[in-house]
Amino acid sequence: MDEILDITRISENRLRLHREKVQLNSLLTDIICDTEPQFQARGITFLGEICPEAIVVNADALRLTQCMVNILVNALKHTSGQA
Repeated sequence: MDEILDITRISENRLRLHREKVQLNSLLTDIICDTEPQFQARGITFLGEICPEAIVVNADALRLTQCMVNILVNALKHTSGQA
């Protein structure tokens, strides 16, 4: 539901981004750990490598997390598993 509200805010130019320095490596590690059980439940092995060097971006961590989770969940929906 929040995503629908976000779309409305974007279309009305009311979406506020809270930019900060975000450790992309840590963020991606957390996202993968959170979504991996969904892949395992479908019999899909999640393979991912995260760059060992620190990557810092100026971004809205919440919005970036939403985007990455959506990408992984969409990948899960459209990937055949063993289960």
